[in-house]
This record gives sequence, structure tokens and C-alpha cells, in this order.
Amino acid sequence: MESKVKPLKRHPELVSLSREHHFELLFSWKIKQGLARKVDSLMMQDYVRYFWDHHLENHLEKEEKIIVQVLSEADAMRFRVLEDHDLIRSLVNYLGGQRHNVNYLLDTLQNLVKEHVRFEEREFFPYLEQVATPGQLILIGLEMEKHQEVPTDDFTPAFWFTGPEPEVKKRK
Repeated sequence: MESKVKPLKRHPELVSLSREHHFELLFSWKIKQGLARKVDSLMMQDYVRYFWDHHLENHLEKEEKIIVQVLSEADAMRFRVLEDHDLIRSLVNYLGGQRHNVNYLLDTLQNLVKEHVRFEEREFFPYLEQVATPGQLILIGLEMEKHQEVPTDDFTPAFWFTGPEPEVKKRK
């Protein structure tokens, strides 16, 4: 007998963040695929920087400025979210200047992002939906609307696809 995983029901004001989380899970998957295919680490470092600059940095900032502000500074969930964000931010910055153990760092980053997204979706958002007032959730939704983005990922080459090995881009 197969057990089916029920999709998580999300408060409408948090749906846009859940969509962005899906995009971040794809980012993690792409890095994992690149590592499995033994793609050049410089290319994947460039991809991490691209994704950071075009999406992830802004996403973390939105959560910090809009979402976690609803919680008190002593709240353990708030602390966990901010701590994860600091770890991701630090690892992205550290990875940018590294030439040694890059694959280990890439694997660590993809795992960290994946686990953080799962934490927010499975634990943090349900918690937030319980402790935030309806008015706070509406304000979150209005602020999110102001800063809404349609995630795109046009990084080339698409090293995560199966097929011929991607051509290595030379850094300038």
C-alpha cells in the first residue's frame, strides 16, 4: 500500500514565498546534478553567484524584513530562520573566493538550502500561521505583493541537464 504525501496547505499571504521556495529547491537540485556529472567547479561557482545575485539574496532579505519581524526577538523560530540565512549568506560569500574543497562546499550549500526550505515550509510557516494575527498576515501579503518577483534562471550553460558535457565558461 502506497502512502501519498499530501500537499501542504499554505495561507494565501505566504503562497508567493512557497513558490520561491520551489525555485530554491531547483537550485539545490541543479547543483547536485552538476556535482554528480562532475561539472567544472568554476562554472558551478559562477552559477551560485548568478543565483544569489538574481534571486536568493533578495528572497532572504524579504523574509527577514517582512516575515520574521512579526515574531519577537526571543522567538526560537525567528532565531532559527535568521541563523540559517546567515549560514547560507556566509557560505555563498566564502564559496566565491575558494579554489579548494569547492565540491564539498557546493554540496554543503545545496543541502543547507534544501533543508532550510523544508524547515520553513514544514515547520516555520505553519508556526507563523498560528502565532501571527490575521492582520499581520494581511500586512505580510501586502508587503510581499510590493516585492513580488517572477523567478527566472537563464544561466548558461545548463550544466544540470544530461547529455554532452557543458562547455566551460572562462572567467573574465
